[in-house]
Amino acid sequence: MRQHEFGLDKSNKERDGLWMFYKTAHELYQSEVVGDGKLYNRYVSDFLNSHTYTDRVDAAGMNEHKKNFHIMEELLTVRQDLVQRYFAKKNLCYSDYLVMHHEFNTTQQSPNSEKSTALGSFLAISASNPDFQCCFNSVQISLITNIANQVHLFSSDVLEAEVKALFACCLEHPLKSACNRRIAFFFDALCKYKLISTRWQHIIDKNGLILSSAKNILLNSSKLSTALNEAKQNDGCVYRTIELRVQEISANREFKK
Repeated sequence: MRQHEFGLDKSNKERDGLWMFYKTAHELYQSEVVGDGKLYNRYVSDFLNSHTYTDRVDAAGMNEHKKNFHIMEELLTVRQDLVQRYFAKKNLCYSDYLVMHHEFNTTQQSPNSEKSTALGSFLAISASNPDFQCCFNSVQISLITNIANQVHLFSSDVLEAEVKALFACCLEHPLKSACNRRIAFFFDALCKYKLISTRWQHIIDKNGLILSSAKNILLNSSKLSTALNEAKQNDGCVYRTIELRVQEISANREFKK
């Protein structure tokens, strides 16, 4: 095993992992945003979606990756000013990373720094009102409604209009879960088949979309994460049914050339 990587020793593994995140994000920014003119919000979404998981299987490694992932998520979505200032450099050295990350930890963005551009306004809106980044067709909406009612995701049957509003994050009132584990497993399956954003837990939480099955309190990211872990430890037939129906939803995508 190497004792040093990017100039860091083994005692700084966590910081090393974060440095690699910064370095990879910078390289992609240079290639896609600077080189190809890719929209910043598309760059952010693609970067986060392609770095959700880790090869580490130990708890410490998975926790480290999760922490670093959310640091990068906040950096890219909330501190575009820092990203533009440092990632615009052709080369990002380790000393730049240290200064950039220190600034991220100790400063706040100027209230007026993003208001001057339409892109800044978009990021401010998407940061406060995250969405599922999905576009279901009418067949898929029908399938989702049917499965929701078939496996009793919610305390009462839902209509297609409510399903559309749910995924548009514009429900008049939150839906009540019939079983938090089923809800979490269903949304995770949609994510697995790349039908919704990998940030679905955060999106449900921040938009206040679903009430917990036990109490009339909103499901937050922590409760959804716990429910998902519990669901994955259960091999009940309802979860196999959900998996098969989500495959069907995925198969009914509309591909456009």
